[in-house]
Amino acid sequence: MIRFVTQAVLTAVALWITAAIVPGIAVVPFAGEPPMNSILTYLLAAAIIALVNTLFGTVLRFISIPLYIVTLGLWSFVLNGLLLWTASLISSSWGWGLTIDRFWWSAVFGAIVLGFANWLVELVARAVGIGSRD
Repeated sequence: MIRFVTQAVLTAVALWITAAIVPGIAVVPFAGEPPMNSILTYLLAAAIIALVNTLFGTVLRFISIPLYIVTLGLWSFVLNGLLLWTASLISSSWGWGLTIDRFWWSAVFGAIVLGFANWLVELVARAVGIGSRD
């Protein structure tokens, strides 16, 4: 459980970095006290991203193995963008959460930046001693 919470916090930080860098990606906080509502919104958006990747990502990656081979792995960018787009559709349907303007330039580029930001945040966290993988 501690590993899941740590991973959710690290993904929320990576999502915050992604929303700051990529135009067309934003996180709309729900109503509440100003600092806490944004933090909880990022954490819930990160949980939705993790849920979408767990439920749909594994199956879609397995089904699309031929596309990975034909495109020499470039299909992964499109698939990750599709999963991020799906997470934004789910979270923004409640009126808060992750919003993405366009699929190609925002979702696909956002998925690339989110993956890199997540890697960077986990690298820094491991250097500090948070979330070390056993």
